[in-house]
Amino acid sequence: MIERRIDVSELHHPEPFEIMIQAIGELKEGEYIRMVHRLEPLPLYEVLHKQGFVHVTLPLKGGGYHILIAHSKDQESLDQLSS
Repeated sequence: MIERRIDVSELHHPEPFEIMIQAIGELKEGEYIRMVHRLEPLPLYEVLHKQGFVHVTLPLKGGGYHILIAHSKDQESLDQLSS
């Protein structure tokens, strides 16, 4: 299981969205993304679902979010997200 950590917390719209669209396009089986962002990326969620990805959003103490993203057909990654 490989975690790809992508920190977009210092970037401004539309850079985080563009970076994540590219990242999910490159995601391989056995990988998941841990996105670090200061805001909850609501527009990204719809795109993720339409393209066959699932996500788990984890609010952080002190602000910000970790968003875990995996392909819905990658059982190993889904198991990691649910643990």
